[in-house]
Amino acid sequence: MREDELEIYSLDGQKFLTSIELSQRLEQERLKAEQASLQLEQERLKAERLAEYIRYLGIDPDTL
Repeated sequence: MREDELEIYSLDGQKFLTSIELSQRLEQERLKAEQASLQLEQERLKAERLAEYIRYLGIDPDTL
Protein backbone atom coordinates (compact mmCIF):
# COMPACT_ATOMS: atom_id res chain seq x y z
CA MET A 1 0.00 0.00 0.00
CA ARG A 2 1.20 3.47 -0.82
CA GLU A 3 1.19 6.11 1.87
CA ASP A 4 -1.47 8.17 0.09
CA GLU A 5 -3.93 5.28 -0.31
CA LEU A 6 -6.92 4.81 1.93
CA GLU A 7 -7.80 1.36 3.23
CA ILE A 8 -11.37 0.68 4.29
CA TYR A 9 -12.37 -2.20 6.54
CA SER A 10 -15.75 -3.78 7.17
CA LEU A 11 -17.18 -4.16 10.67
CA ASP A 12 -15.77 -7.68 10.89
CA GLY A 13 -12.25 -6.41 10.20
CA GLN A 14 -11.91 -7.50 6.59
CA LYS A 15 -10.30 -5.04 4.20
CA PHE A 16 -12.40 -3.98 1.24
CA LEU A 17 -10.57 -4.79 -1.97
CA THR A 18 -9.62 -2.15 -4.50
CA SER A 19 -10.93 -2.37 -8.05
CA ILE A 20 -7.50 -3.63 -9.14
CA GLU A 21 -7.50 -6.34 -6.45
CA LEU A 22 -11.04 -7.33 -7.38
CA SER A 23 -10.08 -7.51 -11.04
CA GLN A 24 -7.08 -9.69 -10.23
CA ARG A 25 -9.20 -12.04 -8.12
CA LEU A 26 -11.80 -12.26 -10.86
CA GLU A 27 -9.10 -13.18 -13.39
CA GLN A 28 -7.68 -15.82 -11.02
CA GLU A 29 -11.13 -17.36 -10.57
CA ARG A 30 -11.75 -17.28 -14.32
CA LEU A 31 -8.46 -19.10 -14.93
CA LYS A 32 -9.29 -21.68 -12.24
CA ALA A 33 -12.69 -22.30 -13.82
CA GLU A 34 -11.12 -22.64 -17.27
CA GLN A 35 -8.54 -25.10 -15.94
CA ALA A 36 -11.24 -27.14 -14.21
CA SER A 37 -13.26 -27.21 -17.42
CA LEU A 38 -10.26 -28.41 -19.42
CA GLN A 39 -9.51 -31.09 -16.85
CA LEU A 40 -13.11 -32.27 -16.93
CA GLU A 41 -12.98 -32.50 -20.73
CA GLN A 42 -9.75 -34.52 -20.54
CA GLU A 43 -11.36 -36.93 -18.06
CA ARG A 44 -14.42 -37.26 -20.31
CA LEU A 45 -12.23 -38.09 -23.31
CA LYS A 46 -10.25 -40.60 -21.26
CA ALA A 47 -13.46 -42.33 -20.15
CA GLU A 48 -14.69 -42.36 -23.74
CA ARG A 49 -11.44 -43.98 -24.97
CA LEU A 50 -11.62 -46.60 -22.22
CA ALA A 51 -15.22 -47.40 -23.12
CA GLU A 52 -14.22 -47.79 -26.78
CA TYR A 53 -11.40 -50.16 -25.79
CA ILE A 54 -13.75 -52.23 -23.63
CA ARG A 55 -16.18 -52.44 -26.56
CA TYR A 56 -13.26 -53.53 -28.76
CA LEU A 57 -12.68 -56.38 -26.30
CA GLY A 58 -16.30 -57.42 -26.81
CA ILE A 59 -17.64 -56.12 -23.52
CA ASP A 60 -20.52 -53.69 -23.16
CA PRO A 61 -19.23 -50.99 -20.77
CA ASP A 62 -22.79 -50.08 -19.80
CA THR A 63 -23.20 -53.48 -18.15
CA LEU A 64 -20.14 -53.10 -15.92
